[in-house]
Amino acid sequence: MELKPNFIINSVRDNSPAGRIGVAKGDVLLKINGRSVQSLSLEQIKEKLQSGINKTVKLQIERDEKIINFTIQLQDPIPLLL
Repeated sequence: MELKPNFIINSVRDNSPAGRIGVAKGDVLLKINGRSVQSLSLEQIKEKLQSGINKTVKLQIERDEKIINFTIQLQDPIPLLL
């Protein structure tokens, strides 16, 4: 038997790309761009979710025993104010 980690969304920033499309605290992250996150480390997941401004990332999550697919367009987490 092999134990696999679950990655549970701990928080979602207001007005973030994830928040705007409906990702919520408590969602379980299953896949990023079709690849299971169980084979990834937390650092690798963070890299994929911070991989470039305007890059599109597909997420699959589980919420209340239902599978939901999201597509997020990444943005600069700290945009410059001019």
